[in-house]
Amino acid sequence: TQGFAADTVHEDFAAWGRFLGAEYGRQVDWWVTINEPFAYLAGGYLQTNFPPGAPFDPALVLRVVRNMVKSHVAAYDALHEADTVTVAPATAAGPARPAWVSIASHNRVWRPARPDNEDDVAAARHIGYLNNLLFLNAIVRGDVDDDGDGAYTSPTDRRDDPAWRGRADYV
Repeated sequence: TQGFAADTVHEDFAAWGRFLGAEYGRQVDWWVTINEPFAYLAGGYLQTNFPPGAPFDPALVLRVVRNMVKSHVAAYDALHEADTVTVAPATAAGPARPAWVSIASHNRVWRPARPDNEDDVAAARHIGYLNNLLFLNAIVRGDVDDDGDGAYTSPTDRRDDPAWRGRADYV
């Protein structure tokens, strides 16, 4: 198992974040740990036109989501630990500080194919949630939706998890 399908990938992300923060912290204050997580997930695990081109497997998709969020959290913490040098001055975007860390979110508007059809409306709402909120809710609010249904009712779902909450310095 490789990449985000590996349950230990967050350890590699933490090591990479520590290295980058130590190596480039004197030059960089604004960090992105993962570029457009849902675009990667959709292309590589749903549509299979991006690497790894894995056959569609809902359980694998959910594991990849969980591992991507864990990887971001690990890199976020590691970058804040390793990057201790403030480079950029305060701006309208925020005060001067050594590290601003987040993901690059690829948000989109999803419209139902048939606005008068309940199933199409529900499908558009759900894909919008997965694309726009699933990752951000986890790293901003600490709301962990392990099954991706948006209901936070399964036994492994969590709300306001301090281990994941507050791991986005900007959006």
